[in-house]
Parts: sequence; C-alpha cells; structure tokens
Amino acid sequence: MKINVEKLKSCTGSVQAVALEERIIADDYGYQGVSLSAPVLFQGSVKNEKSILVVEGHVSGKIEAVCSRCLTTFPYEIETVFSERYTNHEEIAAADEEDEIHFFQGDELDITEDVLRQIFLSLPMKFVCKEDCQGFCPHCGINLNTGTCHCADDQIDPRWEKLKILLDCNKKEG
Repeated sequence: MKINVEKLKSCTGSVQAVALEERIIADDYGYQGVSLSAPVLFQGSVKNEKSILVVEGHVSGKIEAVCSRCLTTFPYEIETVFSERYTNHEEIAAADEEDEIHFFQGDELDITEDVLRQIFLSLPMKFVCKEDCQGFCPHCGINLNTGTCHCADDQIDPRWEKLKILLDCNKKEG
C-alpha cells in the first residue's frame, strides 16, 4: 500500500486524500496463522506537519478465522482506525523516542506493514463464529451446533466426585 508523497512532502500544511485497495499476503510480512481473504481497504488522508507526514484513516478487510469453540472456519470482518507518523529526515525519526515516527526514503510512503500491524492488534484474543456457538460436547466431541449428543448431563468431573458425595449425605441428614 504505497502513497505517492512527492508533492505533499514539500508543502507544509497541505493535505492529500488517499484511497487504497490491495490484496496483501500476511505471510510475506511475517504474520502467520491468519489469512486475509479479501483486499484490504484504506481510506484516509496524509497531512504534512513540518517535515512529518501524518497518515490517518480507516482500514477494513476480511480474514478467514477459526472459531475457538467449534473449530469452524468463517469470514471475520475487520474494521479499525489507522494513525501513523512518517518523516524522511533521519534526525527527526531518531530523536523522537516518545512518539513513534517511521522513517521513509524517496517519494513513496509504504504503509503496508503498519496497516497489517494495526489489523492484527485489532483482532480479538479468541474468535467465535456466532454469539450462541455451543462448541463441542466435552464427553463425546460432537459439534453441538450441527447435532445433539446423548451424553448424560450429570457426569461429574472425578476431582469433584467426593464433594458431591458429601453434599448428598448432608441432604439426606438434613
């Protein structure tokens, strides 16, 4: 995702609207395990603020996710904001330790890696295909979204079995 900033970088205060659409292979950038299933869209602007180019906008796309409950693959919509700062002056990038300012050379600004980083930071810890996903039966392993199992509901974890015996005895006595 490259932005031509040849004219913009010489005019302080100028703003350029940007709309990019690109198919990105995340593995090429070191992001394994998640596949971008549609082109990534970026819509925003680039503003020149005294030798610093501020890129702000909105990123959207789609990935192939695996549900953490039932292991079904499903499309997951990505929607996130993007805001990064860039400069072509090494001394500015090196001097700024508090705010992260990325260094670039030439007349093109490549935001692909930063867009991918923002996408992956916005992903949830666990994917769920639908809110009411029932997952697998812990005893027989059937997918409860597609079928029903006939396992007994009163199966007890063996670690808690002695406690159940104690509670049953208290009920009989009381």
